[in-house]
Amino acid sequence: VDFVLDNAGFELFSDLCFAEWLVEARYASQVVLRPKCMPWFVSDTMPKDIDWLLEWLHKHENSTFRTRAERWTQLLKTGAWVVRPHAFWTLPHSFRRMRDIAPDLVEDLERSSLVILKGDLNYRKLVDDRLWPTTTAFATACGGADGFVHVPFAALRTLKSDPVAGLPAGVAEATGAVEASWRVSGEYGLVQTSIVG
Repeated sequence: VDFVLDNAGFELFSDLCFAEWLVEARYASQVVLRPKCMPWFVSDTMPKDIDWLLEWLHKHENSTFRTRAERWTQLLKTGAWVVRPHAFWTLPHSFRRMRDIAPDLVEDLERSSLVILKGDLNYRKLVDDRLWPTTTAFATACGGADGFVHVPFAALRTLKSDPVAGLPAGVAEATGAVEASWRVSGEYGLVQTSIVG
């Protein structure tokens, strides 16, 4: 499983809990953590944020945090977790361009059984940052067979920008009737999957 990270801090802690569960529950023999080489936004996770979090947890007075740090360090040492940043995550290109711009990254991702993408920016780049009709199929918005990667992927996102695709008919209208700014309020989220292959 490849896990394209979003924010550092508590969100990164939560992501690492999920990554541990994927390995412990045997849903993945290896989790490739994919931070950014440099931040697009100030809160973006970089490799040094993972190092800092582990160091902080190792020194924490709470034994549960220290235990997590020990386990996560062990997962990194054994190769069950791998930290693999790539410059593409902060380039100004949609993911449709990844095959042309970063074929090495596409090749690497396509070895995975699942790619999980976190965050609003990754979602926007996944759907080409377009204002799709909200009922456009998610796989279509992601480029279909010529799109992102030819492995299953999932996008987990809190809505903070307008691009949205893959909603059932009527959902956008019903949600807009409750809150006009639902696409940008940060109060709504999506988990969407695409099985491409």
